[in-house]
Amino acid sequence: MSLRKSHLALRLRGGVRIRGTPRNVALCVVLGLVAGLIPLWIQAQPPIAGPSLPAQEDVEMLRQRLRSPFSVEVVTAARGLERLGPAAKSAVPDLNLALLRASFSDERIAIAKALGAIGPDAEEAALNLALALRKAGFPQERQAIMRALGKIGPGARPAVPILVEMLRSGLPEESRLAAEVLGEIGPAAQEAVPALRMAAGSGFSHIKTAAAEALQKIQQADQRFGVKDHGRVFSPAAVMLANDELRRLATTGKAGVVLETYANFPADQVSKVTSRMLPEGLNLIDAWALDRVRTADYNGLLILICRSPLQVAVMPTPTMRSQFDPQSCARLREQIHNRLQAHQEDQALRDVVSFLRERSGPGTRSESPAKPTPQP
Repeated sequence: MSLRKSHLALRLRGGVRIRGTPRNVALCVVLGLVAGLIPLWIQAQPPIAGPSLPAQEDVEMLRQRLRSPFSVEVVTAARGLERLGPAAKSAVPDLNLALLRASFSDERIAIAKALGAIGPDAEEAALNLALALRKAGFPQERQAIMRALGKIGPGARPAVPILVEMLRSGLPEESRLAAEVLGEIGPAAQEAVPALRMAAGSGFSHIKTAAAEALQKIQQADQRFGVKDHGRVFSPAAVMLANDELRRLATTGKAGVVLETYANFPADQVSKVTSRMLPEGLNLIDAWALDRVRTADYNGLLILICRSPLQVAVMPTPTMRSQFDPQSCARLREQIHNRLQAHQEDQALRDVVSFLRERSGPGTRSESPAKPTPQP
């Protein structure tokens, strides 16, 4: 006995006609209903909120967890701070302390990644990262620490010696990464130049490329610093020597010198300065220098020299007033003025270089500049 399938024809709203077995017709009806309900469901959903800034309470909670004696808590907290990135910069002291206390590789890796995510604001942890890099026993740990130092950038200068060691004796991938990090540190990694030159001349091609690129970044002098002798006060040879030294000191220290000379006081600055009431004891060139340092985009010392009439201004940028105190600036100003009066112009330029060199090391030197030798 043969079985015959029964067929059904169903006309839907809109003139659509469905033919087939009852099961197939029912399936089509159900799918049609679902397809019609999906847009309604989507419209009923609340809008998806965009990313929001982390609450300070979240950072504080993660900082507290970093102090836990349990490794898993420290790793979890560090990963949470890594996700917050630069917004977690207030946790840098806690991450720094946790790095010193860390007993396991996974802790150091997580902490290094968090510091790297925070970026340049994690500068104070650079020295401890360098110490951790020297002690690291696993490639993954060394690479995580080096990447963090690269993201910190110029502030990672304390790590330069160990990075040079990694460049010379590390595994090929670690040597390449060390070269890249030295490039990210930039001019502050000047002492790595000999090792980078050697790496750029021989060895694996990817290490040679990374070393050459790092050399280019390190040896780019900051053209903002140095002498701009518009007034032709100094000899060209003295300007060239002074620029080399001043720019080198600006890359190895945290401050630079901008020295500009003018034959006469610029007319536009005269009208600008004299259009307002000057404080008592402040002359034209001081007022001009004060305007300049207020908007300066560098850290250091501004020296302005006008040849006729002879005027000198020596003024630090607001961020460097503790390093270049008013007394030392006044003594340098007097020394430059006396040198110029005695027609010892190039010696005045050498005095400026010596002044910055004394203050480029740790701490602030407060010795008085040497008095100019009398003209025979």
